[in-house]
Amino acid sequence: ERFAGEVLAGIADRISVLVVDEAHCISDWGHDFRPHYRLIGRIVENLPPSLRLLATTATANNRVIADLKETLGPHLEISRGDLARPSLALQTIQMPGQAERLAWLAERLPELPGSGIVYTMTVRDAETVAAWLQSRGINVESYTSQSGEARVGREQALFDNRLTGPIPPEVGELTNLVYLDLDRNRMSGPLPAELGNLVNLTSLWLRGNRFTGPLPDELGALVNLRRLHIADNGFSGPLPDSLTGLAPSRGGSLAALDACRSGAAGRLPPELLRIFQDSYFGGYCDDEGDVHEYAISSLAEWGIDLGCDVPGGFCPGRSVDRAQTAAYLYEAVRRLTGEPGAAAAQVTDVPAGASYRRAAQWAAAAGVMNAPGGRFNPAGGVTRGELAVMMTAAFPHLRPAGQAAGEFADLSRLPEATARAAEALRAAGVVRGCGSDPLRYCPDQPVTRGQLASFLFWAIDAAGA
Repeated sequence: ERFAGEVLAGIADRISVLVVDEAHCISDWGHDFRPHYRLIGRIVENLPPSLRLLATTATANNRVIADLKETLGPHLEISRGDLARPSLALQTIQMPGQAERLAWLAERLPELPGSGIVYTMTVRDAETVAAWLQSRGINVESYTSQSGEARVGREQALFDNRLTGPIPPEVGELTNLVYLDLDRNRMSGPLPAELGNLVNLTSLWLRGNRFTGPLPDELGALVNLRRLHIADNGFSGPLPDSLTGLAPSRGGSLAALDACRSGAAGRLPPELLRIFQDSYFGGYCDDEGDVHEYAISSLAEWGIDLGCDVPGGFCPGRSVDRAQTAAYLYEAVRRLTGEPGAAAAQVTDVPAGASYRRAAQWAAAAGVMNAPGGRFNPAGGVTRGELAVMMTAAFPHLRPAGQAAGEFADLSRLPEATARAAEALRAAGVVRGCGSDPLRYCPDQPVTRGQLASFLFWAIDAAGA
């Protein structure tokens, strides 16, 4: 009534449209009926005939529409849009009661990235749901017409997640905490070792902050942890060895791991790499959109899975060295034929404990890679021309027959064996070249890890495996 008398009366002859938002509040069939909305009917009766009225709502059933017509006038025209919009995903889940709904929220919300909104029927429900989720360690606030001055701060916090500073050591006193969600804030500093006291914790979300320093060894004490998300931070040093104990193969419960762009260094151990790749649908965190992504992911699914020195990364743009090439060729041949032959050449410059030593010995003995005088040169680079020769030596079904076909325009100056090998790969569908008009192979170009993955994938595919 104050709005009608003190505000609307003075501007009614100067406005063309009056909009009533959340118009379902007019109806006692609406989900948030407010008696004062009924007074809108009186306002409408006193509006100038030329003024247009628009009532908007996203939750009007037929009974609500009937009430709107009765309150806003018989000349109300109904316009309904399509709920099936690209920006909406709708799903209905039937649950027996409020307890089950609250339990579902507490379980599922920590799995969702970013910020969001949970709608409730009443103010009381909003406060009940917020209190429950807060008790489960989830960062949530109630937001209603009774939030008062706190509304502005909560609105802004929803948009920018603005928690700052380090996690205080006192967090270790919350030993009953099940979820800890600090995603997408502005928190910084090293993680406190006291996090290891949270033995009941099942989910730890720290993505998109500014945490630094090494990850504490005490994280390995979180024996009930199922989800660990530390991506997009500034950590340093390798992941602690203690995290390996969280893998199911070691008696732990970890089912999801995201360490992409975390700042930590070093390769993930096999126990954690498989968990990470299951979290990334079989792939790595740095191959999305890469032209070699399908080949990289396929090799990982086949167990040809060596990763790089970035946790969860494949490093597809890096050049490969001879050690990496030998390891991948060995694993690919094993995929096709089982364990390669037992013959092993002596390689004097490969350390006895090197992970690729067996592959290097096999490659040298089988004539796949040269090692004159026992010198394998593991850190040396590999060109596309050299890889063609290695591939045809490693895979019998790719070996050339007869003279080179001459499809590639940039092979004429190369040894005949290299040209024949490159043309054989083209004929088998392993490569299509590095450019066209004219068709080129680029034999002097260093091989990247992504390219090697594609070479090996299509070689295996050509064998019908």
